[in-house]
Amino acid sequence: VYFFIDNSRQIQTINSTMKISVVFGLCALLSITILIVLMSRRAILPIARSYEKQKNFIADASHEIKTPLTIISANNELIEMDFGENDSTRAISRQITRLTSMTKNLTALSKIDTREALGDRKRLDLSEMVKDVADAYVSSAESSNLKVNLDVVDDVYILGDEGLIRQMLSLMLDNSLKYGKSYIDIKLSTYKTRFKRKVKLTIRNDADGVSNKDIDKCFDRFYRSDSVRSQGIEGSGIGLSIVKEIVTLHKGSVNAHAVGNDFIIIADFPTHLLKGSKENKI
Repeated sequence: VYFFIDNSRQIQTINSTMKISVVFGLCALLSITILIVLMSRRAILPIARSYEKQKNFIADASHEIKTPLTIISANNELIEMDFGENDSTRAISRQITRLTSMTKNLTALSKIDTREALGDRKRLDLSEMVKDVADAYVSSAESSNLKVNLDVVDDVYILGDEGLIRQMLSLMLDNSLKYGKSYIDIKLSTYKTRFKRKVKLTIRNDADGVSNKDIDKCFDRFYRSDSVRSQGIEGSGIGLSIVKEIVTLHKGSVNAHAVGNDFIIIADFPTHLLKGSKENKI
């Protein structure tokens, strides 16, 4: 015996319910998305304004400090000419040098903050630049009883801004010269990843009180560890933060770690190879 039941009305009701549910769900999702976008913009706006004011303050303060420093330096020189050099004038000169360096770094930091990407990029011979900048630090290192060991592979090229790269190298070597105890190792090499060849710049020096505990904070602005403060080494904690910003602008990465009493900074960059070069075929 066969029975045939007409379920078309129930099926129609189910289909209608599903369509209404889908439409209602899409409308609700769209409404929530619009609310999130509007509320997030309103919530982030004060933070963005505060960050913009901070950048403007750093730039304005850096420029305003230059004039008083120049006047103080000139007056200090006049005092030395009239009454001779003494402990007080030497202390003033040291602080002027420190503030001048800090002002210079703050100005550089504010300029980098306003740049989202590199403008005028050129093919740079990083090998020659590392050798050139390192040569300028050899005499200063020797006067501080530091031995500079240079291990640089020739013909290593990157795409970037020459002025910023030189500034990055100088800041990295300044940091090693300031905290190094007996040696500074500078090594430039290349290595092959799965998809491309990259550049590795490694700067290593021995130092007191090196620890992996808070070493990631060394790239934070104005950060100085307790061990460095206790040693009485002057500094502002801005140099390595500028290094990180410059490396990031060049699509690279930088990190630091400690091995025993050694402090190591490693910066990676993508290489810039010409079409048809041998390295492209490796």
